[in-house]
Amino acid sequence: MNRRLLAGLATATCAAVGLTWWLAIGDESVPVAGTPRGDDARCEKVLDRLPRDLMGESRRSTTNPGTAAWGGKGQVRLRCGLPPTAPSPNQCFRVSGADWVVDEPSLANGVWKAVSYGTDPAVQVRFPGADASGSAWVEVSEALKPLKSTGRRCIDNEDVPLPSPDHH
Repeated sequence: MNRRLLAGLATATCAAVGLTWWLAIGDESVPVAGTPRGDDARCEKVLDRLPRDLMGESRRSTTNPGTAAWGGKGQVRLRCGLPPTAPSPNQCFRVSGADWVVDEPSLANGVWKAVSYGTDPAVQVRFPGADASGSAWVEVSEALKPLKSTGRRCIDNEDVPLPSPDHH
């Protein structure tokens, strides 16, 4: 055989093997813990509404139904299908009609984690670092619209009735 032909075949074979390896590694699913109701049809609707890019990171495939991840190692993670969140003394905030309860111990570990409040099923989102972009919260909160409301919502001090001065 011609040396040029052999060199060309060798180059093409190496390129094909390299491309296959890169595609396999680049498409590796991010391991995200599943939830009891991750396969709920409402979770599928939430996932369909999530953005392709979040905080400058591309969405990745994940290992379990009802989950989503963005970034090289899935730094941003979302899990749908959790039981509705019980009332909590933790910080609660509202973004685009969705209420979120902060998992305060996660903040000490440099992670911002919150779970939706007043939705069935509930959704947990985890952002790296102690603060997440406001636009990221809006995009994730907008995706929760298909979830059924439990009727619960965040309250603040003005929503809590104070005892009247007549009662001790």
